[in-house]
Amino acid sequence: MIQQWLLIIGLAISTYISRLIGLEAMTRIKASPLVELYFRYIPASMITALIVVQMMSRKWAHVYFNSCSYC
Repeated sequence: MIQQWLLIIGLAISTYISRLIGLEAMTRIKASPLVELYFRYIPASMITALIVVQMMSRKWAHVYFNSCSYC
């Protein structure tokens, strides 16, 4: 059990450090306008992808595809 907790803590620390390194690198490097535009659209595309996956799942498919009562 202690080995699992050590693994979780180690992975959390390595994730945190890698994010800090990336954040530090991004604050020191000036990105081109094209790269900034690309990064600006990432949140919207992620939310759209999550919503579409949920809409296309079997649980909700009948709501979107069989909602027409006169078809």
